[in-house]
Amino acid sequence: MNNIKNILIISGWFPNEFEPVKGIFIKKIVEAQLRYTKCTLTVVCPVPYFPKINFSFIPSKFKKYSKIKYCYLNNEYKVYYPKYFKLPSPLSDKIDWYSFYKSVLKTIKKEKIEFDIIHSHGLFPDSYSAALISEQYHKPLIVHLHDSFLNLIYNKYPKQINYILKTMVKVLPVSHFQAKTFLNTVNQTDIINKISVVYNGVDLNVFKTITEIENKS
Repeated sequence: MNNIKNILIISGWFPNEFEPVKGIFIKKIVEAQLRYTKCTLTVVCPVPYFPKINFSFIPSKFKKYSKIKYCYLNNEYKVYYPKYFKLPSPLSDKIDWYSFYKSVLKTIKKEKIEFDIIHSHGLFPDSYSAALISEQYHKPLIVHLHDSFLNLIYNKYPKQINYILKTMVKVLPVSHFQAKTFLNTVNQTDIINKISVVYNGVDLNVFKTITEIENKS
């Protein structure tokens, strides 16, 4: 992996113009990667499709999705927000993942996105879609584990989660507790060597340690 130049980020969690703090931790990871590496990064964050029809029964949150721009550009990286078809629960449990996956795949092809590695955030449908694309493009997959209620996710989608485990080269829990919970949930000791704990970062320009505060007082 020493020749990695282009990273593809796949996640349904990423800030947009109407939800500036949604998945802000992923945005901070992307910005840190850019700060400390020479890689280029592209983010694909599918958002649910809703028609531009002002029905009163549609929550305002969902009305905003229709207004999110397809592509956000800055000097450092690109973020694509392709739309995917989402049904109301419980119908969504069976169909949404495929629409999510196809929206990512279509964006890769349409924008001719080049990538050497995939970094996904969120187990399902995010990392499952990423695993399918990893197999299709023969690119390594890193799974960043932010999810809570791991047992519920695994019990609901055991086949898909096992496919992720087989496909990924690394999984990054955000704590040792989460790593232990994940191992106990999937009950597959052969993935121990794929686990590397990476705690969420802190901006030291904003936050100070207790020791630093005490030394200044």
